[in-house]
Amino acid sequence: MVDANIRKLVVSMNMQELCDLQDLVVISMKRLQATATMMFRPGDQVTFQTRDGRTISATVLKKNQKTVSVVTYDTKKLWKVSGTLLKLKDAA
Repeated sequence: MVDANIRKLVVSMNMQELCDLQDLVVISMKRLQATATMMFRPGDQVTFQTRDGRTISATVLKKNQKTVSVVTYDTKKLWKVSGTLLKLKDAA
């Protein structure tokens, strides 16, 4: 949810200010994604939510630059998931 003051500020920005803000947001998102990806190791048991709301349990296979490769327990399906969406099984 966006704070009313932030909303007012963004609405009042010109095109260059909006482009600069977008650049900052992208940099922040990449940093958060990289930090989240680094916390997982091959063999970790994790869970994540699919777009349709299902909870998937899986094992980490490897870390990629932007995603974590995981394989599900039951169907052995391979998923590439953002580290920001994964939760360690013990913490889930």
